[in-house]
Amino acid sequence: MVSYLEGSRTASDNSTAEYAIVDGHAHLGPREIGDEYAAMGNVYSAEHLIQSLNSNGVRMATVFAMRRLDDYDEANQYIFLSAKKYPDRIIPFARYNPWLEGSARSFEKAIETGVVRGLKLHPGDDLFDPDDAMVHPFFELAEKARIPVVLHTGGSAKPTMVGLAADRFPQVNFVLLHLGDFHDHVFVTKKCENVFIETSQCLYLHRIARRVVDKVGAHKVIWGTDVPYHFQEIEKRKIELAGLKEDELRLIMGANILRLLSKK
Repeated sequence: MVSYLEGSRTASDNSTAEYAIVDGHAHLGPREIGDEYAAMGNVYSAEHLIQSLNSNGVRMATVFAMRRLDDYDEANQYIFLSAKKYPDRIIPFARYNPWLEGSARSFEKAIETGVVRGLKLHPGDDLFDPDDAMVHPFFELAEKARIPVVLHTGGSAKPTMVGLAADRFPQVNFVLLHLGDFHDHVFVTKKCENVFIETSQCLYLHRIARRVVDKVGAHKVIWGTDVPYHFQEIEKRKIELAGLKEDELRLIMGANILRLLSKK
């Protein structure tokens, strides 16, 4: 199995950084919903993603399924196969809808294959409370496998709801996707040792990242882009403009997510 901690700069990296840059939030595969993103096409391929990684000096990315109408089995398999094809560029996460019967068992089977490095859940798309009892089996499996759980936050999916689950499962590392609500994200991340903030699609990231780091520490912040729903080059430029120190950027731009992935 690939050791992601061994990732380092390569000749294809378009970066002056002396450390591996890792996108903590990327997508691949077939897309079924989201007309506002129709321009990206119905499938975002591994080759499209790697082209973006190379263009922006990004060594690798944690990858989740695109938005779906029903189950994520086909989309998960697309990601697993892509990761097998490009093991040093794609870090595969599984995505599930907790409402669907058998989804927790599907997750368990995926873990047993050894390919899954993390879990993605989307309370907004799939309309569930992260601390509902039906979601707990997923966290129990993640805890046993020692893999991180990333959850969409924003809108009805409040960071505080994830905080309740984080209190219940203190051995699971949770990542709050999208730094949308500064105060809620900071509150939960400070309160829970096992909660981290991911930065993608934060409109004012270049202006508030310094404040976030001062509040929670650089070791609790993970850079992500939400590609292809957003542009890697824009998200990278925002963090570059945030006035962070080199040692802080090293953590945020890759070391933090690699540390979570290495906890076995």
